[in-house]
Amino acid sequence: MRMGRINPPCIPSKGMMKPIHLLPCCLFALAPAASAVEPTSEPSDALISKLINLRSQNRTPAIAVAMVLEGTTKSGPFEVNHVRRIIAVHPVIENGRQVRRMNTYELHWTPAYGWFLWEKRDEAGGEAVWIWSELQGEVVVR
Repeated sequence: MRMGRINPPCIPSKGMMKPIHLLPCCLFALAPAASAVEPTSEPSDALISKLINLRSQNRTPAIAVAMVLEGTTKSGPFEVNHVRRIIAVHPVIENGRQVRRMNTYELHWTPAYGWFLWEKRDEAGGEAVWIWSELQGEVVVR
């Protein structure tokens, strides 16, 4: 039994001149680029301070943003493009005293939330996702 050669879709085999339907192939290839939505603006120091304050329930006054680093993050097979690493200095409570410490945060962006911070929390009834966002404020998903 002789095995034939397998041709990729949209490419005719040699000697078989069938019409090539390029439009579906082109649309499939360009779909990820067409659906990509970019952030409308970079996060400002005021927005970063607001989100950190939302996260800490307004217990983080006097936030000094040292730097905002643009990048991507990867978790398993997923890569997220719109991420900013925030380096900030602000007061924290240690041993009953308030001291200033450097903290890092990962700020993500989506069309639904705008710029946001998030974390998974273990609660009495199970896990919850806490989101502090530019567009929706504090969101808790249980």
